[in-house]
This record gives sequence, structure tokens and C-alpha cells, in this order.
Amino acid sequence: MAFQKLLPEGPLSRAVYDMGFEEPTDVQLRVIPLIREGRDVMAQSQTGTGKTAAFAIPTLEKVDPKLYAAQVLVLCPTRELAVQVAAQYTLLAKYLDDVRALPLYGGEEIRRQIERLKRHPQVIVGTPGRILDHLRRRTLKLEHLHTLVLDEADEMLNMGFREDIEKVLEQIPGETQRLLFSATIPKAIRQLSGEYLDEPALVEVKASGISAAGIRQQVVRVKREHKKDALLRLLELRNPSRALLFCNTKAMVDELSLFLQEKGYSVEAMHGDMKQEQRIRVLQQFNRGGLEILAATDVAARGLDIDDVDLVISYDVPQSPEYYVHRIGRSGRAGKSGESILMFTSRDSAAFRAIEQYIKRGIEPLEIPSLSELDTVRIKRFLKKLKEEIPHTDIEEYRPMLKHFEKLALQPEAIIATLLRMGMDLYGEEGKDLNIPKPSQKKHNKQRGRHAPAKGQRKKSRYDRRG
Repeated sequence: MAFQKLLPEGPLSRAVYDMGFEEPTDVQLRVIPLIREGRDVMAQSQTGTGKTAAFAIPTLEKVDPKLYAAQVLVLCPTRELAVQVAAQYTLLAKYLDDVRALPLYGGEEIRRQIERLKRHPQVIVGTPGRILDHLRRRTLKLEHLHTLVLDEADEMLNMGFREDIEKVLEQIPGETQRLLFSATIPKAIRQLSGEYLDEPALVEVKASGISAAGIRQQVVRVKREHKKDALLRLLELRNPSRALLFCNTKAMVDELSLFLQEKGYSVEAMHGDMKQEQRIRVLQQFNRGGLEILAATDVAARGLDIDDVDLVISYDVPQSPEYYVHRIGRSGRAGKSGESILMFTSRDSAAFRAIEQYIKRGIEPLEIPSLSELDTVRIKRFLKKLKEEIPHTDIEEYRPMLKHFEKLALQPEAIIATLLRMGMDLYGEEGKDLNIPKPSQKKHNKQRGRHAPAKGQRKKSRYDRRG
């Protein structure tokens, strides 16, 4: 079904076309008609399924552009998500006369926000604490509100925002339409829905279906002390143009970012200890293609609208299976194929089994490549690039240099081989095997009276990225 059939011809359909939406997603097909009917809705939907447009399109249809007052309020768990949702509203309202969206969040000077509120935006998107702050100051008034959206509701509860959410809910008009979107529907979400939503329509999208669609999921077993070296080998093996690297702690995000920068990668960190201006700058840099890798915690990356990620690496096993689904959902969006790699150590075995049970499928094992295997990969890439460049090379420009080679009376094969050796800087050795032997391999090694040998140890600098 094309979007044109879901949306009548007009300003919104033009904006949807400009944004490149062609066919509505499942959640959009199911939720948009319910919101148009005026129903309260509780929708289970993951990041990357088009849920923002699912509530933004029909709520914008109800906005009166001549009424300069808050008409739609969206509550989000993080500043980043608030900025992203407000940005999507702005894009969708591109051809609507004088309809504005404003993000409100902590960490930004409140006086600036008060000045922007004086322009009377119709759509307010914010974190619960900052929204409550403006309500107490009377700088935000909700008497003309017709729609309230709780986005990533489970995450807001996990972050301890329930009390703030309830205080906001107590101040909205009774006839306000209420929409709740959540990745999971635990008991706490059902209780919140029962208290504040009026006979909501339930829309469920199963997590297992989302996690498997178009994403090649792989897992690497590695010893804790070898994780960084294994990460470098995996990055060189896959050579991603845009990758997300997830860690469980802010400290590890910073540590890995610095480590990869020292190895020649273009990488930045994103976590809650960074100033808002820094996080927005990093996100914009990543979206413009200025970064190869964005290292982030789950909370900092939650809800960010990031497209065209070809690889997601979970350096740490996530703290819950739901986080795993959120992580890999960053890859393979909008019908594109994607890839994820999960790294885990022996102490992560229980958490890994929980993930496989949650997604109802096994995850494909991936071997950590040896250095000689990486040499082979590097040579293949070089030859491919060489083949592409040959038609664009003007031989006459290099004729004087070729004459010098002729005078040296050197064999062409020797010249080519030497240039390759000088230019490619191959490892030239097998290197340490970072894979954890399978039980059968361990038994075999024990019978032979030794463990599997690890050939010539390399200097750490050999891992440095090649130009």
C-alpha cells in the first residue's frame, strides 16, 4: 500500500514524499486510522519501525495553525529523542502554514526555552522533568491541548519518571486524546494505561519479527583480555562505512572511543555525561558522514533517528534482551539489509542465552579472523580498488618515471611486488588466535599435552589502522 492511499493529497502528503516515505510501515497502517478516529492507543513498537511518523502525521492533521497555543504534547525519556521527534514534526509540517514544534529538555538554559515558548508553538516535545518545570512556572499552558503522546513509555518508567509523568497527566484536559508507545508492555505500563487511558486500542508488533528482519545477526566468543584486539580485527574484516558501537557504561564508551581514535578510526562518544551541545554536534557529524563509528550507551542512543548504519557491534552484552533488539534495530532499517555482531565472554553466557530465548532464534557464530586472513582481505580490497582506478590513470603522465625503471633493468614482477609490500604494510604472520576453542578442541589439545599454539606475538602497533 502506497502512502498516497493513507494520506489525502495536501501539505502533509507533500512533506511525506519529500522525506522519501514510499510505503507505510505496519505500525503506521494500524495506528494512524485509530488516532484519526479519536481513540486512545497503546502501541508496542520498537525504534526504527516508523512509530514517530505513526503519531506525528495524524496529530498534525488535527493541529489548528491559527491557534497559537500548545495543542500536541509528546513526552520522551531523553533529550536526544526529544530533539529527534521535534525535528520530525518540523519536517512533516514543512508545508503547513505557521505550525511549529519545540523541544524542551533539561541541560539547556531555561530562559532560552521561555523565550521560544512566547512564540506559541503548537507542538511541544520534551522530557517529563523539564515539561513539569515549565508547567509549574506557568510558561507552558495546556488548556488547548488535544493530544498527549507518551513515547518510549517503558524507558521513561525505567528511568524513574513515573511520578513526573503522573503530575503532567493530572494537568491535561480531560478530553485530551492519549497515545502510549512502548517497546515492551510490562505490568507497570499496563497499570499506567489503565489509570490514564480511556479504553485504549492495543496495537502489538512482536519483537522477534523486528529483530530478525533483514539483519544478519552474529556472535563472537572471546576472552575478556582479548576483546579490544578482537574488535580491531572485526572492524577491519567488515570495514563499515557507518557503524554503531554499543557499551553498557559511559566509562567504556569513552575508553573505546579514545582507543579507536589512537588506532586511526574516526569515532566519537555519546553518553549522558556529555553536554547537550556536544551530543547534538556528534549526532550531526555522524549523520553527515563525518564519522565512521559512533560509540554510545543504550540510553544515550535510545530513539535517535539514525539511518544507513551498515554494522552494529555490541561490545558489551546488553543488560536486557530488549536492549539487544533496540541495538540491532539500528541496522537494516527501511527495508535495507543490515548486520550486527555481539561480543561476549564466558561470564556473559546466561545473558546471551536469555537473548536467544527472547528473539526465539539462535545467533550465527562468527570466527575472529587471523592476521593472515586479514592480509587476504586487504589484498582483495586493494586489487578491487586498483581495477577501478586503472581506467582513470593517464599512463603518459608517468612515462618519465617508467623510463627510469627501464634503465634500472629490473624485472616488472619485482617492481610490482616491492611497491605492494611498501604500500600495503601487510601483517605477514598468523598472529595470536583470539577464538575460544570449542570443547572438542580443548579435549584434543589436552590429549596432545598442550594448548593450541599461538604463533609469533605481534607488537601492539601492528594493530594500528593502515592508511
